[in-house]
Amino acid sequence: MDRMKTFLIYLILFVALYFFVDFASFAYIKTTYNDLTKFVIDVPNPKIKIQEGKATYINGYIKGTLLNNTEEEIEKQYLKFEFFSERDVLLGKKYVKVENLSPNATRDFEIRFNIENVDSYKITLEDESQIPNISDEELLSDPKTTGFLLVTTLIFLYI
Repeated sequence: MDRMKTFLIYLILFVALYFFVDFASFAYIKTTYNDLTKFVIDVPNPKIKIQEGKATYINGYIKGTLLNNTEEEIEKQYLKFEFFSERDVLLGKKYVKVENLSPNATRDFEIRFNIENVDSYKITLEDESQIPNISDEELLSDPKTTGFLLVTTLIFLYI
């Protein structure tokens, strides 16, 4: 009976330690993100509202909402995000595909990027014909994160 009590105490301590480390890691990572307050939206339609834009030294994310404020459906267009350094040097680009956005419809978007030293960004709207050679890296939100999530999910399903 004493062994069972000892085992349960160790199990409870292990679970408590796991949750503490998980919470502390999450809190630490969230505090390393700084707000991206310098940005330019050069798009008359759809109306873009940025809800959150944050970046660390090596990566970041932008969350927002699109609102089609015209009478026409938006098809085959891309939002182009250009990321700049503190000295306005272009560091990289990412694209978000905008398809089948009905009049007065809204759609949320989130873009993740692995670009160092991002200080500001600019959003423009490009037609599909204007950008014929988009690389998968520029179009995908974040290929590294997607791969890590897939591997982690498979490991947890296996366990």
